[in-house]
Amino acid sequence: MKHAWAGLVALGLVALASPAAQAQSAGGLPTRGSVVFGAERMFGVYSYKGTVERDNYKYTQSGTQFSLLWGANGTSGTIDDNFDAVPRIAFDFFITDGLTAGGAVGYYTASGEQKTEEPGHPTRSDDLHDLTAFAFAPRVGYMVPLGSHAGFWPRGGLAYFNGTDQRPNNDKTTASSWQLSLEGMFFLAPVEHFGIVLGPVIDYPLTGTLRQRNNNSSLPDEDLRWRSLGVAVGIAGYL
Repeated sequence: MKHAWAGLVALGLVALASPAAQAQSAGGLPTRGSVVFGAERMFGVYSYKGTVERDNYKYTQSGTQFSLLWGANGTSGTIDDNFDAVPRIAFDFFITDGLTAGGAVGYYTASGEQKTEEPGHPTRSDDLHDLTAFAFAPRVGYMVPLGSHAGFWPRGGLAYFNGTDQRPNNDKTTASSWQLSLEGMFFLAPVEHFGIVLGPVIDYPLTGTLRQRNNNSSLPDEDLRWRSLGVAVGIAGYL
């Protein structure tokens, strides 16, 4: 995992120092009135920690992960996925030559059926869990030029996540969370209208709730806190 962190940092330094990033050819950074569309957190390295707490009960899940177009931890428990690592689409508008406003969104839904066939037994079909997740992260930022084809783009705002696991027996778990999301991104534009966005990201918990229903009876709500630190990479196109 340490090698993955070092590789991402080295990638950013090489890109910043490359002739393409410093060339004075066609291209350049977005300016006032530009619209930037992005695919963010396409891959990265993250350290995460999630806590569910109620009264004297406390459950904590933590770890590190490297993801490539995939945000699941591959672990199990009351809370399962690092939703801060899930790829998302983004939109940012340059109000001035540096000041930006925009946000990122992500959505996921899944349902299915499993079939079991055994000799001497009738075929059995069972519904799988219905899964739905939604994330929205409005933000503001300011891009500081580091040359004609590179800039430092710190951004900050709020991030909201809501995920639901609906089971066939009508049991249901819903997790929702508000976070303070901070990013210190480097924007590298080696060619016209295209950029690579990479840098550290911090998602710090503000408030959250884990709500469960078993056998049609609702359990007491639990406090949910999820935070992650990492280095993320994405791509962007701008007009």
